[in-house]
Amino acid sequence: MTDTRTDVGPTATTDASHLTDTADGAAPGPWALVQGSPAVLSVRQPWAWALVNGHKDVENRTWRTTLRGFVAIHAGRRTERTGYRFCERLGLAVPEDLPLGAVIGAVEVLDIVEHHPSPWASPDSFNWVLGRSFAIPPLPMVGKLGVFGAPPAVAEALWSAPLPASP
Repeated sequence: MTDTRTDVGPTATTDASHLTDTADGAAPGPWALVQGSPAVLSVRQPWAWALVNGHKDVENRTWRTTLRGFVAIHAGRRTERTGYRFCERLGLAVPEDLPLGAVIGAVEVLDIVEHHPSPWASPDSFNWVLGRSFAIPPLPMVGKLGVFGAPPAVAEALWSAPLPASP
């Protein structure tokens, strides 16, 4: 597989040292950042639901990234039927009314590999290996292609969300 991209958009990092503290004095935490805001990735439903609820341990992309840390998951405005069928084959009962057009949680990107053994991994993709995840009440916003920085109101909500404990 030829890797033609390493990052999409602005330089991504997990270094939050250049940020000011949040309103309560706490640092933003272990978020992957794009231009000082939490990184966001748009994903179609039901894949987004499976990610933030800890079912999907790999996200498949045609490109690598240097991002590591928590990345917010934006549920796109469209769904993907193959995702519903795949979840059903794995025995997952996908809710009928999934939110669309909103940030719905986050996943922790740990590594990027090829040929991961997970049933979620696509052999023709780069497999983003995921760790902790969490869901939040939907934060409506417009998504974008690639990885992008969260707008200020969404960033504040993400930074104030409690992160799951380390395993």
